[in-house]
Amino acid sequence: MWALSDLISNICNSLFGGVMKTFGVILLTGGLLLGGFALNMDVSVQVPARDFGYGIRTPAMAVANVDRMAQRQNFLIFGGVLAVAGAILIGFSSSRPAGSTPATNAERSGLLDFLEEPPETTAPNNPDSTRDTAR
Repeated sequence: MWALSDLISNICNSLFGGVMKTFGVILLTGGLLLGGFALNMDVSVQVPARDFGYGIRTPAMAVANVDRMAQRQNFLIFGGVLAVAGAILIGFSSSRPAGSTPATNAERSGLLDFLEEPPETTAPNNPDSTRDTAR
């Protein structure tokens, strides 16, 4: 997992350099602002009062408009995607500078570190050293 993250970080840092973090901050800020704008959108439409005759009247009221609600939803989704993309760019640009080498862990506390260990040396298979105690 860390190797994949380091690979992506190295590729992005070599291609974009320090621009990636700045672009990530711009995307994150833009996504959050777009989400805030979407949450403050007015989705209602004013309907005037009507008189249908025979004593039937409807008062003036605000009615929720389905088209405006869909527009709000689209803005929220797009703002969320922008914010997540910006956060990913910031995360990969901050993981490690382009010229540095990965730090070595002296304790080797990784989960699969046993795969990198050399095999243990065993005693040579000597038939004289094995005794059959059943006789």
